[in-house]
Amino acid sequence: MAEENLPSAAQSSKAPDNFNAILWGAGVIAGISLVPYIGLISNFCCLGIIVGGVIAVFQYVNEYQLTVRGGEGFGLGAIAGLLGGLAYFVVFTAVQVLFDYQINVEESRQIIMALLGSDPEVRQQMEEAFRQQKAEALSITNILIGLISTLIIYPIAAGIGGAIGAALFQKGQARQSSL
Repeated sequence: MAEENLPSAAQSSKAPDNFNAILWGAGVIAGISLVPYIGLISNFCCLGIIVGGVIAVFQYVNEYQLTVRGGEGFGLGAIAGLLGGLAYFVVFTAVQVLFDYQINVEESRQIIMALLGSDPEVRQQMEEAFRQQKAEALSITNILIGLISTLIIYPIAAGIGGAIGAALFQKGQARQSSL
């Protein structure tokens, strides 16, 4: 009989699996970042990335009916941000290489021109800056800068979202950390 209780005791001390929650958060982050116009939310204030971190914690808390601490929420969001950012970067770079199209760049140009392009001289300078940026976009230096930026910004912003989610969504008992 003691052997029958052993597996259930081992299962209860085992930490819940956060893989699905991370995939949800990463999917939201990549999806929001890649959709034209909506992706600009992530470009300007990281809001789409933060939402992905919140979604990861929401999914985790709802699936296991428990409360997570802010640090655990930050970690969950940061991993989702890392995976979502890498997915975004790979798709963005592939579309740029294969179709010579930069996701959300044309949309950004249109908004900036509408807001700041009333002076013909300024408009001409901005058009030239956008042409130059497009011509230099596929350089190894720009790709590496984009990758490094993604590896830094996405996990931090999604981690902040995860910490916010940990404060917002609390269900059941707080899980005892093993640290």
